[in-house]
Amino acid sequence: MNYSDFLEARELKKLAQSMNSRAKKEGKSGRLTIEGLRHRIYASGGQCEWCTVSIVNEAFEVDHIIPLYRGGDNIPDNIAV
Repeated sequence: MNYSDFLEARELKKLAQSMNSRAKKEGKSGRLTIEGLRHRIYASGGQCEWCTVSIVNEAFEVDHIIPLYRGGDNIPDNIAV
């Protein structure tokens, strides 16, 4: 998925399903929604939250700040772009 002013619901749905599936396998709480992911991604301001490089019109990934295997929850506040 590329960062842009319009993120397709279909792509966000796939991402949410994938992250929710991983969390469920780990027995972690929280469930990501399309809206929650969209809000979190736009809150990044179009920058990688780890290195601050622009991701506008570039492919990007989202990751749990505190990994699920280390006790992190599957919630928007625990997601970095």
